[in-house]
Amino acid sequence: MPLQHPTATFWRAVRAGSFTALAGQICVAGHIAGGGGVPDLALVALLCGLLYPVMSGVARTRPGFGGWLAAMAGVQLVFHLALSLGAHATTAADPHPWRMLLFHAGAAVVCAALLASCDRVLYEIASWLRRLLPSRPVPLVAAGPLWAVAAAPEAAHDDVRVRLAPRRGPPVLVRPQY
Repeated sequence: MPLQHPTATFWRAVRAGSFTALAGQICVAGHIAGGGGVPDLALVALLCGLLYPVMSGVARTRPGFGGWLAAMAGVQLVFHLALSLGAHATTAADPHPWRMLLFHAGAAVVCAALLASCDRVLYEIASWLRRLLPSRPVPLVAAGPLWAVAAAPEAAHDDVRVRLAPRRGPPVLVRPQY
């Protein structure tokens, strides 16, 4: 099986899943560090499930740090709104808005840096393996014909069998003599 590019369907799904898990966990960590409450696991799972198609679209390309930062800023905003509106994410004291903004921005930068560096390492490994492994299997080449059709054995002209019924049937296959 030839080595596939990291944006092939299978690898895109693997990359999108790992990107989604990482982004979701860092969003939750930024929200908690900013003073928000611990969110309900079902809400986080729902948000990660909704985030997966977005990450699958991003995984079709090879975004750099700027592309990941833009994507993570949007993800942080959506996660913050959803986690702040979640019924189980309330705390006794309301967090300061600037602190929440600072920690979500920090989480976006950390997540973008991690995703960009992991993506770069993945592409480096894939290019290294592509140079190392053959792209297509090399077919085996035959040294000569594998089969040859043998001529019918010569019978004596005075043989009764030749005069009464000529030889019938498929040709006889024999291996060539080298």
